[in-house]
Amino acid sequence: MKKFSILLAAVALIISPIEAPAQQYQTLPPNSLVANSSSQTNPSHALSFSELEKILNLYSLTKVGSTDYTMGNKDRVVATDSQGSWDIHTWTLPRAVDFNPGQPLYVVDLGSKITGAKPLTIARNPTAGDDRINGSISPVVINVANGAFVFISDGYSNWFAQSLVSASFAPDGTIRSNISGITSTLDDNPISAVLDKLLGTTQGSVVYRGASSWSALSPGTLGQLLSSGGAGSNPSWITASGTGTVTSVTCFGSAITAIGTCATAATKSDQQTATSTTAVVTPSQQQSHPSAAKAWVRFTGASGAISQAYNVGSVTRSSAGSYTLNFSTAFANTTYTCVGNIEDSGSNGIIKGASSGRSGSANPIFAVNLAGTSYDPATVEVACFGTQ
Repeated sequence: MKKFSILLAAVALIISPIEAPAQQYQTLPPNSLVANSSSQTNPSHALSFSELEKILNLYSLTKVGSTDYTMGNKDRVVATDSQGSWDIHTWTLPRAVDFNPGQPLYVVDLGSKITGAKPLTIARNPTAGDDRINGSISPVVINVANGAFVFISDGYSNWFAQSLVSASFAPDGTIRSNISGITSTLDDNPISAVLDKLLGTTQGSVVYRGASSWSALSPGTLGQLLSSGGAGSNPSWITASGTGTVTSVTCFGSAITAIGTCATAATKSDQQTATSTTAVVTPSQQQSHPSAAKAWVRFTGASGAISQAYNVGSVTRSSAGSYTLNFSTAFANTTYTCVGNIEDSGSNGIIKGASSGRSGSANPIFAVNLAGTSYDPATVEVACFGTQ
């Protein structure tokens, strides 16, 4: 019996495991260390650096499509998906306290889909009431393609955020700036838009240099004058007042040095009435006076070809000595008067008005010799007077 007990004890000793000391490595594969990467107690083994990085989650990429997204404490790089479309969205940061202090978190437009019209807003976590982004509760915005931000937590309640967009080429007439009203990535904004942001958009404002910065003087009231306060003072609006003597006023190019009224320009009705003694006639209204020819022409009798004319657009020759004057600007009625002249070295003749066919826009005439026969003179001249 005693021998049997000793035998059982020996068998038990052989079967029961004895905790072995950790394996001692004399050599290791390149870029590796001794570790236990299992989820339970086990002998150590060689673990490569790349495997360790995956275990520690130092580098990872989370692709997010066109949707809102709340980032977690295991996210490291969160990016838009280049395979999908994009619309306006908000991504929410993890709680600062749930993220490793000093561990960077990147948010990147990997899909190159973000624009100023379709931005990505990155907001603090609403469940962390004290969380801040750069000390503020305002979000940051990516509003340019390939924009990116890096976030670093203090491990408690604040995220440091820095845009990773660098300056490159820009459209002409723009300034790389942020005029969004919140912390955001830079954009190429027109100079006018930047001035609107800095100085306001009120029409009639005047920009001036103040004591420490540029400012905008709001528009004054109707009739006020802009007054300079001289060097070291700001301009202002004033209402004109006071007394004085006018020594010279220029009116229509001539100096008026005595008390009087400056003449006004004659209108068309002034010219047609022809009674004003003060209105000044301008070239555009000179022809409206009754004494002025409203149309005149000099043309070749054989063809009706015009050599010189005023307000006669064309001459139509229907047969020998038969012509129609076509006016560019029509007469107001058919009671206008036309007089003519013939130049011809071979024959003498007169200009005769037609008995019918006259209108405000056209006047038929005849050229006849002294025997009363129509013929084509070398040159015909006609002038017409009346009201237009």
